[in-house]
Amino acid sequence: MMSIYRFIIILAAVVGIGLFTVWQRIEAVRTGYRITELQDIKTRLDEDNRQLRMEVQRLQSTYELLATADRLGVRLEPYTAMKVEDMVPHRVIFENASDTAPETPEHTGREIVREGNE
Repeated sequence: MMSIYRFIIILAAVVGIGLFTVWQRIEAVRTGYRITELQDIKTRLDEDNRQLRMEVQRLQSTYELLATADRLGVRLEPYTAMKVEDMVPHRVIFENASDTAPETPEHTGREIVREGNE
């Protein structure tokens, strides 16, 4: 009788140790998957952080540009969508024509007329 009880106790201990070992392995695999998932999230967050820092720098430099323009008394017009043709000037006006304008046949006092639609 003693040997049967001893056998059952030893068998229960071996089964318990086996189940514990299997559970440990399963948890190690789950933890490995979780680590990989968290590393992927970290990589995405690092990229988002980099893009946001670039955006902050862009906005700060725009703010600095506007503050400097305001300090110098320069009035900036709000941005509006324009066609490329609209952005090419047809006339160049010089503030002080005698100092900055070249002496050319196109020079007519305070402006130089360029070819193009007026």
